[in-house]
Parts: sequence; C-alpha cells; structure tokens
Amino acid sequence: MPWKSLIRFEHLLQRSVEQPFTRLVGGKLQPVEVAHFLARELVINKRVGINRVYAPNWFRAQLSSKDYQQFFPFLDELRLEIARYLEQEAQRRNFIFLGQLEITLEEDPQLKAGEVLAEAAIHEHMPAGSPSSLNQPTPPPATSSASTLPSTPPGTPGSQHPFTIVLRDRGKAVQRVSVNQGDVRVGREYDNDMVIEHPQISRHHARFFWDGDLFVEDVGSRNGTFVNGERIVRSRLTPGDHITLGPVELVIEQ
Repeated sequence: MPWKSLIRFEHLLQRSVEQPFTRLVGGKLQPVEVAHFLARELVINKRVGINRVYAPNWFRAQLSSKDYQQFFPFLDELRLEIARYLEQEAQRRNFIFLGQLEITLEEDPQLKAGEVLAEAAIHEHMPAGSPSSLNQPTPPPATSSASTLPSTPPGTPGSQHPFTIVLRDRGKAVQRVSVNQGDVRVGREYDNDMVIEHPQISRHHARFFWDGDLFVEDVGSRNGTFVNGERIVRSRLTPGDHITLGPVELVIEQ
C-alpha cells in the first residue's frame, strides 16, 4: 500500500518521560515531523478549565547535532512556521493560549539522528500581545509530557490495584500510561490518551476502562484488537496480558 503522506504513514511512537520520540524509518528528519511532535505535546499538556481548555504556550524541541545543523540555516523561519502550525491546531480544537507562543529549538549532542525530545508547558506570566519570544529561548522549568493520568483517591476504581499500560517497541518500553480511573483511549488521533501513529492503527482504535475490573474494548477499529492472540470486542484484563493493535504490542503491568 503506497504511503500518502509523511505525517500519517510513518511509524512514530510517543516517548515516555525518559525516552525521546524516535523515528522508525530511514531518511532525514523533516521539519513537519518536528511540528508534529510538538503538536502532540500541545494536546498532552492541555489543562481543562470550567469553560475553557488551556493550551501550553511554551514549546521546546531538542534535536540531535546532525538534525540541528541541517535546520540551522532556516531556524528562525522554522520556528515561525511551527508557531503558525500550533496556532492552527489549537484553534481547530478550541484551545486557548494564555500568552505569546514561545518556540525553542535546541541541539542535544546526546540524541541520535532522528530523535526529538519534545516538551511543552503553560507559561502564564507571558501576557498575550507581548513581544514575540520565538527567537529568545529562555525556557521555564520543564514540564514532563508523560502520558500518566492523575492519581486516584481511595475508594475509586483502580485505586487499590492501579494498572499500567506499557507500549513496547522491539521489546523495549517506550510509553507508559497509568490506568487509575476513567477511560484510557488509544488511537492515531491527538485526542486519544495514548497516541500511536501508524497506518494500521485506527484514529480511535480501543479503550481501556474500569467496570469492577479492568477491561479493553475495541471501538470499531479496522484491523481489530487482540488479547493474548485472540480477537476481541470486549475483554477483562489481568497483569501480564498482551494486547495487540496492528503491529503494536501493549502489556498490562501492576
């Protein structure tokens, strides 16, 4: 099947706190991919108010030395393009910025070519309408983008036996999401709690939820959801269970 676009059909996996985003295909890192990684941070680090959803306005992408050098001749223009892209994404989702956007692109010699370490935070003391700080990288204290749901008060589902969904790539854990309460939605779209962008993953593929025990449910995906090798519509989960979505393996840990 031919690939239709860079964004939709390259295998990109979201990092955990310790891991950068890693491209799993060859070729040079493209500017659109950097913008795409930061757009994920836009969604992951949003804050839900009473009547509004607030978006982070400080973004930082750390690049390998090789990738930073290829972007260096047009770094300022790239920052502006990323800012415009993030504004469009926020507007599409009805997110509100509390201040001027700040985009920082930095070199990190410890990263390998193709790796991007992305972060985002709400920097509230930057009033809207202040001079642009796109070219003045003075980041606030970093806010991690781990996909971990809030801790659960005693007596709510999962509070006694919290489970963790672990996304593995070639046997290595690259993302962890705690399931303490509510639903955890998995799919290709940014509005999921666990975003996995791969052509065999549906936009909204599956959800994990509590109903006395932890369950997984396929939500009409094209390629199906499998638990320990068997295709399911809905299945109760226990620690050690393996959930397969396309080529992606998730493992339940406690």
